[in-house]
Amino acid sequence: MEWVNHYVRTVKFVERGREETRADCWGLVRLIYKNELNVDLPSFLDYKTTKQCRKITKMMDEEREMNWEEVSGSEKPFDVILIREAGFAMHVGVVIGKGLMVHCQNGSDTTVANYKTNKDWTSKVEGIYRYARNSDSASTVPTN
Repeated sequence: MEWVNHYVRTVKFVERGREETRADCWGLVRLIYKNELNVDLPSFLDYKTTKQCRKITKMMDEEREMNWEEVSGSEKPFDVILIREAGFAMHVGVVIGKGLMVHCQNGSDTTVANYKTNKDWTSKVEGIYRYARNSDSASTVPTN
């Protein structure tokens, strides 16, 4: 779990950010997957602002159907948690263990939150997904 220290308070929230020190929630997931797992995820920059909730949700749904397997209840580090914001499944974080996720959002930059006990998150969790790279197996991402 030491890897998370590289991102907390270092990566600042920037809408549509895809850089080492400036990212939105999906940009942070991409950054972690690239740096820690050497996995390139799509950029998802086909929207102008996060106010385009339906478009973002559609992109996430398509990616989830193609490359991710739901593992809610048996999550491991590096699984991705999908969260509803304003009624749309469009916010993501990365599981780091024991009910904790690292994520960033406007106004909080990159932080760690407990998605199992923090009432701000527990009711919003849409699901937890493991990257499966178009395979039938959800074990393609190391969990060490």
